[in-house]
Amino acid sequence: MNRGEYLETRRGQLSRLAVRQRKQRSLFLRCPAATKNSMRDEDKIAFQNQVLNELTHWKRRAYRGDIALDFEVTPGQGRHAPPLIQTVVKNYLDLLHIPVKGVKTARKRLLYRDDKQVKLLSASYSHAGNKEKDEIWLRAASMGDFLEDVALAERVLRDDFTEDATTRFGERLDVQRFLDDQAKRDDDDNAFEELKKLNKDTGAMKARYGELAFQSIHWSLSQRAQDSFLGNASPDIRQWTSILAPQTRQYSVGASDDTDLARALELIDATLRSMLLSPPLALDLRQLPSLDYSKTEFKKATRAAISDYRKRYPWLFPLAVPVDVAILFVPPTGGGVDLDNLARYIVPAVNEELQPPPTPTAAMPEDLIKAYPPLAAMLAEKRKLPSYSIRRYEVVEMRRMSSEPPEGVVRLILHGGSRDKGTIQEQFQSLLSAWSKSISRL
Repeated sequence: MNRGEYLETRRGQLSRLAVRQRKQRSLFLRCPAATKNSMRDEDKIAFQNQVLNELTHWKRRAYRGDIALDFEVTPGQGRHAPPLIQTVVKNYLDLLHIPVKGVKTARKRLLYRDDKQVKLLSASYSHAGNKEKDEIWLRAASMGDFLEDVALAERVLRDDFTEDATTRFGERLDVQRFLDDQAKRDDDDNAFEELKKLNKDTGAMKARYGELAFQSIHWSLSQRAQDSFLGNASPDIRQWTSILAPQTRQYSVGASDDTDLARALELIDATLRSMLLSPPLALDLRQLPSLDYSKTEFKKATRAAISDYRKRYPWLFPLAVPVDVAILFVPPTGGGVDLDNLARYIVPAVNEELQPPPTPTAAMPEDLIKAYPPLAAMLAEKRKLPSYSIRRYEVVEMRRMSSEPPEGVVRLILHGGSRDKGTIQEQFQSLLSAWSKSISRL
């Protein structure tokens, strides 16, 4: 078996996966969850010194190519309500490339050279735990390495390897366990029907059970119904693989027969991706801002699409569970937009139009909290939170397909619920981790 043949085997692919994983960088940083204007100069210097020390320790230069970034911000105890997540991430993205005055280094760039290199951006607020001070966890990976993970995940899901089928049972068992766990649907038809009945008979139910009991029942049913709807709207690993697979393909080839085959494959991929990113699964935000389509027009179209969503599903509101946002876009032929700027156009509209709670308990009615002193005491000890905020946003720049319009495409997926499937990168890592453990045992 030569090297090329070996790399097509499971163990060959596992060795390549291990190399990619060693190249990833995870940074745990003590720094304030602050915006660009509110952050002190000494905090900016301290943040960059922490990043510099990590990169120096690992002997890593700034990324030159496209990258994928995951941010997780954990606000510390006893602070005021943290800023909205998109403003915090914007600040730290700016601090990750050019050293500020006061940072002693010969490097002209830190983690990357320009924020246009960021092609996948995930940003989350974590309100779990009891951290004394703000913390930021950051994971950076080459976009090329991430797309190789996507291609490997596709092979794992198809069971597309060269070995004999007799070696696959243990591997498929572990992978299937992961898929079964992720595919658990949050269907709760009873909650929908009970909530509908409760809303219809509000007066009679209040007279029968009392105001406080009514509020408790209504809040519980709302959470269950919303968990069902928003949880099932969350893309799973198979859907993400179909959405991202076109970015792993080579469609242009030399021979005419192969060219026809490549075009057919591109058409299939484009059609499947379009289906997954079409209403009602995703909101159509038309196109990115450009010379012919201003930011004001884009923001107006975004708010209109979100407002229509609210009118289409009135029983979802007020929201009682967290909401996540996935923004997927194809840039126009003349160039695109930085991912963090696109998030700053869209996320505020989601927050203001839908007013999602940052945690499930944040949506609990005040009368219920006051009625149960132990609960009120517990919640009072929690850090202050924004009145409303999405839990996570993710922005993905997708590859342009030949069938897509020159002005580009922007799609918005609203999903979430109490059950968090993790970021896009985390979902692929979880699948490949389950697969690699099974291969190691064979």
